[in-house]
Amino acid sequence: MYKKRIPVDPVWSPRHYPVQFSTHSVEKSLEMHRELADPSMMDDMNKYVYLELRFDTEITKEVMVKGGKKETKVSYLESISDYLKFPHMFETKEKRRVMVFCKPEEVELALSNGAEIAGGKELADQVDNNEIDWKNMDVILGTVDALPDILSVRKKIKNKLPTQKSGTLGVDLVEMLKKHTDGIGMTSFPVKANISIMKVKVGTVSCF
Repeated sequence: MYKKRIPVDPVWSPRHYPVQFSTHSVEKSLEMHRELADPSMMDDMNKYVYLELRFDTEITKEVMVKGGKKETKVSYLESISDYLKFPHMFETKEKRRVMVFCKPEEVELALSNGAEIAGGKELADQVDNNEIDWKNMDVILGTVDALPDILSVRKKIKNKLPTQKSGTLGVDLVEMLKKHTDGIGMTSFPVKANISIMKVKVGTVSCF
């Protein structure tokens, strides 16, 4: 566990006794979490367990340049953000404010499934005239049949514009709301030019 000397006193400086971090199997790691969270130790069986993912974000492709020559172009994948729904969900403290663009007949459905604000053309007009607090919404969702209303304010909400690629624009309103109100949030962060990491809650200690 320690790189060099093993401490003999009850209190020691980690500078003088550096810890040697080692890797363990998933089973062993969960066992260690359970031991630490046990009532006889930290007494916190509801503590979250995280899965850390590491990505190589480098993308290389060959492009044609002048003279008919091929050149390798390197780019990097942008930050990944999404929400996950597990087969067996667990309680989290994540609460999100969600706004929905939809047809008038789906407004009540949206509100009863977790949306804070919902509407169509009238909502788009309120956004355009700054009559509504849309900037503090965590997520903006939209149904495909409300696309004309969404596009009318696309320049206004460009950073939160619902798109099919991001999973915020679709036809199943209830499923989108379940994912974005109750799902587990995950976002990748770059640690190097070509490396990003993502930490995802996968449950509490008591789940395993």
